[in-house]
Amino acid sequence: MLRHKPPEDLIIENSKGEKLMKKYLGLINPWLVEGLMDAIAELCYDDEVAALYSYVDPGNEEHYRAIIREFFVKDFASYSDVKKERTKLALRYYLSKKDVDFSGFFNACMPPFDPPNDPRDFFLWIWEEIYGDECYELADLNKYKVVPDIYEPNKP
Repeated sequence: MLRHKPPEDLIIENSKGEKLMKKYLGLINPWLVEGLMDAIAELCYDDEVAALYSYVDPGNEEHYRAIIREFFVKDFASYSDVKKERTKLALRYYLSKKDVDFSGFFNACMPPFDPPNDPRDFFLWIWEEIYGDECYELADLNKYKVVPDIYEPNKP
């Protein structure tokens, strides 16, 4: 089977030196941020499991970080390299914007616990648990174009 090699000007390297397609640079898909919540989507369908998370206090950061470490970090590790890079860029973009309603992202899968007092914090904590102290702020948001593609989070 003959496979076409993409032109070099369409290839970039990520932080690990892996080659990725450049076609997605500058495109932001909000569904990728919402897709992060898929890590706990199944929890909302089981009343017994949901009861286990009734302890979550909207004012207690550590409660949320424990859930993020248990579910989100592991789920994110299973993403393909391209999906990781695309999700990272989308998360950076929305964390950098000042006027984002993060409650919509948070409630996307009806989690079995309430959002923190500021739903944006939940996504900031996801960032910190996955990327540590790496800066998420993007300098010029005007360089990016939001292109919602509901099917992209399901692509490998």
